[in-house]
Amino acid sequence: MAGNFAQNLNHQPYGALARMHPGEKVLVRTVGGGRESHPFHLHGNHARVIARDGNMLLTNPGNNLAGPLLFTILSAPGTTTDAIWEWTGKDLNWDMYGHAPDSGV
Repeated sequence: MAGNFAQNLNHQPYGALARMHPGEKVLVRTVGGGRESHPFHLHGNHARVIARDGNMLLTNPGNNLAGPLLFTILSAPGTTTDAIWEWTGKDLNWDMYGHAPDSGV
């Protein structure tokens, strides 16, 4: 997380900028704390929803994690949504690993 009162986050006093390495998976919890719905958008990749309001979304046979793969998660008032998000940058024409264009990697 970015530190509290980071200079580049003038209006956000508490650590809110999650940082990760490319390819790592992050658990994202959205909380509908206001009075209006808000579309929560994760840039770059979809997120696999794994729980709503604290209830895991499981398949019946085998109880494997299940849930929709969403580009935008609707954060409705009084609800929570948990999702697994992995940023890869795939199909964005930007190399997140910093390879040189002619490196052959």
